[in-house]
Amino acid sequence: MKPGVVALDPGKGGHLRGSDGVLEVSAPAGAVTKSDLSAAGGKLGLVVRQILPPSGSNAGGSGHYSFGTYLIQLVDASGHLLKHGLRKPLQLKLHYGQRGSALDLRHAYVVVNGTLPRWVNLDPSAIATSSGVFTAASVAPEASASAPAARLGAAGTQPTQLDGSSQTLSTSLTTTGSSTAVSFDTDAPVATFGNPDPFQADLSGGGLTAKYPIAVPAGPGGLTPPVQLSYASASVSEQHNPQGAAGWVGEGWNLSLGAISWAEHNVESGCNGCTPWWEDSWQLVDPFGTSADLIPPNINVITYYDDTPTWPITPTPVAWHTAPETHDKIYSYTGPNSLPGMSAVPPCFRVFHPNGIMEEFGCTPDSLQFYPEPSGPNAGYDYIANCSWTWSPIRRATRSTSPTRPTPRAATTASAIPGTWSRPRWSGIRPAVTTPRWPAPAPAGSR
Repeated sequence: MKPGVVALDPGKGGHLRGSDGVLEVSAPAGAVTKSDLSAAGGKLGLVVRQILPPSGSNAGGSGHYSFGTYLIQLVDASGHLLKHGLRKPLQLKLHYGQRGSALDLRHAYVVVNGTLPRWVNLDPSAIATSSGVFTAASVAPEASASAPAARLGAAGTQPTQLDGSSQTLSTSLTTTGSSTAVSFDTDAPVATFGNPDPFQADLSGGGLTAKYPIAVPAGPGGLTPPVQLSYASASVSEQHNPQGAAGWVGEGWNLSLGAISWAEHNVESGCNGCTPWWEDSWQLVDPFGTSADLIPPNINVITYYDDTPTWPITPTPVAWHTAPETHDKIYSYTGPNSLPGMSAVPPCFRVFHPNGIMEEFGCTPDSLQFYPEPSGPNAGYDYIANCSWTWSPIRRATRSTSPTRPTPRAATTASAIPGTWSRPRWSGIRPAVTTPRWPAPAPAGSR
């Protein structure tokens, strides 16, 4: 839309429809008074211009769509801003047309004085005077020096009225100041002509997969964990254990924020008559796209009970690497939670991403998945299978100005985790479903 200017009359008001026919602005009679007109140098007007184009999508994704952002400003005879707004509300009407009918406009709303890009010039004087309606010579030069700087009022949202027959969205806008930004937006996850198919088929293996993003509220600093409900038919086909139960969201479905999982392998399993030799392995999966093996500093690292003949649990902290290399800094230390009847304390892992986000795994009682060894010389000892992602501590780690290091929650030294990190809480938020404790059958022939 090309910038438009309309003169205001105390008895008649004013009306403007944009050059593209989309936005219609109507000022009622009494929106300005005769005293306003006299103080402004004999003329008052509205400068209306589009400062941001339509944007967004209705075919999946965020589902947020904007019909564009418009700036409405009240100016005097010289094209400078007034120090006040209109005396009565403006009537705005957006003609969305046939293309906009594909959106579910029952969710439409108006954003008032939303955040604008820095490059937007709020000075209306050049537009007002170039229109021919106002001239810079209409008032004395000293009057322009007292003109206020362009500022937007308080931000907010308000509802709109949908008229399907005329294909319009309308609202009443109260201008508290001389400059007001307004945009007509809607949250329509999909178009009314049907949903895009979320399922995809693997042409090589024939596997069926699907992902449903789930919107969750942001935490401190605007951090939002990427949560999604996913399905994979391959996980059903790969379930060979008849005793293996389906996940808590259903067979083949998964709703997880990741975990650090542990497993042990008998590296002498192919040797007849050889004494079993157990090696541990750890895997990291998180919601930020990390999927890697954790590499300890040496092959003798033990984080908790396993089938090693002796249990020299490695003193903490332990620094880990990943394969493939992700450049994350990963440390494990003695955690804050004990398991009933067990003398050893399970580990807690911290993962520091290069972008400043820190995650914790297994650092709350309901984020540990373990099972008791059912038979053999280690019968009754708990084996930890997973250290799940912990909801509470996701945050962007920031360097502390304190010269001392804060003591972690674990029973370890203050120098356990390199660097000084401030650790604000995300209090009051916990998973809706706590992780149960369940027994896992031992692999056939391993005991």
